[in-house]
Amino acid sequence: MKYLFLMIMLFTSSMIANPLSNANYTKNKNSCISSDANACNELGKAHLDNLNEKNANFFAGVLFHQKACKIGNEESCKILNDLKSKNLTSLFSENEIKIFKSLIKDEVSFTFRENTNSSMLNEYYTPKKEHISISSNIIQLDYEKNEVGADLKYKDKDIVVSGQVLKISKDAFNSIYLDLKGGTNQFITPKAYIKKDYIEWASKLSKNDNIKLYCEKSSMVMGSAILNDCAPIDIVIEERTNIILDAIDKNALKKSNNKFFQMGVMIKELSKHLKPNSSCYTTNDANKCISEINPIINQINKEVKEMVLPLSKD
Repeated sequence: MKYLFLMIMLFTSSMIANPLSNANYTKNKNSCISSDANACNELGKAHLDNLNEKNANFFAGVLFHQKACKIGNEESCKILNDLKSKNLTSLFSENEIKIFKSLIKDEVSFTFRENTNSSMLNEYYTPKKEHISISSNIIQLDYEKNEVGADLKYKDKDIVVSGQVLKISKDAFNSIYLDLKGGTNQFITPKAYIKKDYIEWASKLSKNDNIKLYCEKSSMVMGSAILNDCAPIDIVIEERTNIILDAIDKNALKKSNNKFFQMGVMIKELSKHLKPNSSCYTTNDANKCISEINPIINQINKEVKEMVLPLSKD
């Protein structure tokens, strides 16, 4: 499941439903929803000026100031302008950055699984080429059926290929390649050539291992589908996640990207509920982190007593 968008929708409401200790908060909240710029400005300051309060949230403050600025409050506009020099990750604790990374990694993984590029992440990273996810068996069958048609199908696309390792070999030029299971002839199988940077990874593989690779081009040689410049998909996901995190860190506040401010709200709230030994903090496994987060989201969502339209839609 694609959790990032779901979480944003859930936490946009919780951002407004948890009042600070200020007695005027609820009144200002209702006025802000009705497009009272001064009320939105006061709510923004309540969050930014009272960050030590349990329910204060920097990112909620930014969203309130954004609305206030949009509907004419000059003080909020100045506050937002002053914040543009900040890096996004500087506003998170070390553990909150780990949650942030897991969410981005989950989104990147989704794009590879679903043969699509995330509209949310494209603002920070646009692949040079489209990709297609396929099994080694299917790509071999496609080339056996019609080499010309297969070339056209996979032309100018990167390929995320999954398959079972039959053999780990070297060619005459010392290039490492994997024979993968696929096709109708056990003696003519698809071959994946591994980038030199990942020779050590390939050296640890065994026959019958199930793997997933990110390859940059394909062809057919002597009946075998050939996949070139391949890298382990987990490493590619990690690398792309870090590229996106770095781009968000440098640009999110400058671009006033509401979606990531909403995600910031959500990360701050999640960090209040996760235990110190959470897998989100102690491992680099996004799947474990997401599995742990999911029931917490449901728990928090049940506590939300009122639902309002997200401020970003105003």
